[in-house]
Amino acid sequence: MRSVQLHTQMQVLAITSKIQNPCVCFHGNHFRKPTSPASNISSTSNLTFRSSTLDKSTTSISYSNSDHPLIVPAAANSSVTGDYNYVAESPAKELRRILNSPGIHSIPACFDAISAILVERAGFRCTFAGGFAISAARLGLPDAGLISYGEMVEQGRQITQAVSIPVFGDADTGYGNSMNVKRTVREYIRAGFAAISLEDQVSPKACGHTQGRKVVSREEAVMRIKAAVDARKESGSDIVIVARSDSRQADSMQESLWRAKAFADAGADIIFLTALTSKQEMIDLCKVAPHVPKLASMLEGGGKTPILSPTELESIGYKLVLYPLSLLGVSIRAMQNALISIQNGHVPHESMPTFEELKETVGFNNYGLEEKRYMLHPCNKYLCPDFLSYNSNHPKDQFWAPSVGKLSIPELFCGTLFGLAEDVGRYIETIYRLGPVHLVTRQDLVVYRVANSLILGPGIGRGLTSVRPSFPNVCLAGIPNLLDIRHDPSKGCCNLNSPGINIGMKCPHSAQLMSSATLLRRILDSPGIHQCPACFDALSAKLIDRAGFQCSLSGGFSISAARLGMPDAGLISYGEMLEQGRLITQAVSIPVIGDADTGYGNAMNVKRTVKEYIRAGFAGIMLEDQVSPKACGHTQGRRVVSREEAVMRIKAAVDARKESDSDIVIVARTDSRQAVSFEEAIWRTKAFADAGADLLLITALTSKEEMKSFCETSPSVPKLANMLEGGGKTPILSPSELEEIGYKVVLYPLSLLGVSIRAMQDALTSIKSGHIPQESMPSFEEMKEILGFNEYYEEDNRYSTSTSH
Repeated sequence: MRSVQLHTQMQVLAITSKIQNPCVCFHGNHFRKPTSPASNISSTSNLTFRSSTLDKSTTSISYSNSDHPLIVPAAANSSVTGDYNYVAESPAKELRRILNSPGIHSIPACFDAISAILVERAGFRCTFAGGFAISAARLGLPDAGLISYGEMVEQGRQITQAVSIPVFGDADTGYGNSMNVKRTVREYIRAGFAAISLEDQVSPKACGHTQGRKVVSREEAVMRIKAAVDARKESGSDIVIVARSDSRQADSMQESLWRAKAFADAGADIIFLTALTSKQEMIDLCKVAPHVPKLASMLEGGGKTPILSPTELESIGYKLVLYPLSLLGVSIRAMQNALISIQNGHVPHESMPTFEELKETVGFNNYGLEEKRYMLHPCNKYLCPDFLSYNSNHPKDQFWAPSVGKLSIPELFCGTLFGLAEDVGRYIETIYRLGPVHLVTRQDLVVYRVANSLILGPGIGRGLTSVRPSFPNVCLAGIPNLLDIRHDPSKGCCNLNSPGINIGMKCPHSAQLMSSATLLRRILDSPGIHQCPACFDALSAKLIDRAGFQCSLSGGFSISAARLGMPDAGLISYGEMLEQGRLITQAVSIPVIGDADTGYGNAMNVKRTVKEYIRAGFAGIMLEDQVSPKACGHTQGRRVVSREEAVMRIKAAVDARKESDSDIVIVARTDSRQAVSFEEAIWRTKAFADAGADLLLITALTSKEEMKSFCETSPSVPKLANMLEGGGKTPILSPSELEEIGYKVVLYPLSLLGVSIRAMQDALTSIKSGHIPQESMPSFEEMKEILGFNEYYEEDNRYSTSTSH
């Protein structure tokens, strides 16, 4: 008999089972006993529970069979003993469980990781990665067979990795003949999809509610489903197969009903007929193969199918109701409105979450907690490059810090102390720096200043009686003293004695005639201040272009959130940023500045990054002086490299530009205002300008006076202001105020992401209550116009032949 241990990381050690059909339920994910002994997993295997909605401090895990239900709190050191063996249940099995449960189930369609996360957080049990929305968001192109198999698989993998709920994958026609269908099914299984939707259109396909649809023969259509069923069996999978027919509009209702029955007979698990035109046709479909669930698509904004409530659809006989465009539509409308607001000189605060809410949504808080588990030493690398070491010649609770020599700001003190508050059992971090602030609090501990000592103790009124220092570290810049850190049980605190420290202190024609970088330089040389909303995918970039803005920036925060559903903490890679940037630059005619974080390595990596950003079509590249992995510019934990390394990055970028015979604009960003001091930030920007930077940015300036002083430095080099929406450190000023101070470009990094998130959250609330948010989104015709359907049809007609009609 072995124990199942529950850790704060939510891992369960699997063991041998002697009971029938045990089950672990975790936020809707089920883990069941394997059906054959050969599939048993060993006692050393780990099952990792994944859920973006998880509150690890309150969630419980239930173990149950028909006779012995058991609830175990998900707290540190909790354990339960028993003869159990668990294997993670596939997303497809969870989806089948949903299909077998009572009632009708609503499925909002997602198009990237963040939209999928919002669907899950809103409490929906599954989502659908729709081709229309993904083609729009990823490519900025119409759903007309332009997005490829590989792009859909990759986008799907990003979505399934971001959530724990089952995800349907839209596979269009299967991307070829029956052998292609089999390959597609296998890859969709590997990508983590719970279901795959296959349709009977010819290739290239057309959107289900638009003109030009044609279907393959009955025989070929049925053979696609049979091939999918065979691929599922050969893969040992239980992926759900959704068989879709577009024959209602391409042929007739009678033909579509025939195909629905044939698909069911071939092994399809769900039947879906697009563009039914009346409630009676929907009733007729539900009478065909009644044992096979039916899916209704409530195309928002003006499709051919009547819009019915979930209750009405359930009464007809439907099991699933898909909302394919709600999240995309409300995002488009919200971004359009935000861009109008920005053009008028306003930040759309009221239409977006606060910065703290945004950070919580994309997982900054969980990231910070998990990062601490692996943190060797949190001290600022620039200030204290040497790790503190344990001195075995001193009592066990003493540590020492060697002198780090003379620094540019020798009077700066950086102290970091760790403790574990016994009463609450939580890992605590408190950071103290000299300066105007003498008391810093974090959670349940505070640092007190008493004469020349720092005292770590419980916060006032918190009711804590003791603090156990697990590894109290202190680094002291320029002072080679031994530091005594002793726990005083009588006082319930740690005394840090530091003798000698004084604590008191758009023109499309022009765009075709010149490179995007040259166009950006002309913009920088033109009069006035220029607004630069940040984009995160092809669709958001396209909306910026259509709204009349002269340039955009592909922001790391937004791209990491949208593409991965992860915080801007150095998690997104060079390759992912490069690929997303290429999709963005190909979708628009305006210049785009690419966020390149730290350059992804040393000076040689910086050179490679610059050259590849040039090839990707970027007009500018933004490089920063943080250490790697980086942190978001207005969040905790930022550290910067040395002055020398920071300047060398810019010099390497300038050399790469010259070697590439390019005129890409180099944006030099420093995060040293918060990591070190304002004076250090000014020194660095001047050095960056001298090294050849074309545009300068200091993040997280805290006052209008600091912003003005910055603009007076290297006056010949333009300055960029970052108006972080929702609660950053920098004051929000209007474009005219910023221009008066001396800025040339103003960046709005989170407006489009923020209003999209808020709009999707509101739309999901509406869908959950049985309503489609039609008043908050464009009509279907307007969406088609935005995405270029009309231009596509016109151009397609130029290449049509008599045999294609």
